[in-house]
Amino acid sequence: RRYQALREEFPWVDVLYDVSALAHPRLLAAVAEADGGFAVTHDQALPALILAGAGGRHVLHATPGAHP
Repeated sequence: RRYQALREEFPWVDVLYDVSALAHPRLLAAVAEADGGFAVTHDQALPALILAGAGGRHVLHATPGAHP
């Protein structure tokens, strides 16, 4: 509910849930059901998204880069 309310309050912003914060299957499924987006920092989070029904849609893969 709060995720949907946040998206409604700021419709011009792409609200992405950071999977590394908490990858609980029910939480991920709720965000996916709301047609929400996700941010992941490593490939290990992708199977959890697929199991939750996200199907790879709306996923930002943001891997931190190393500085020389």
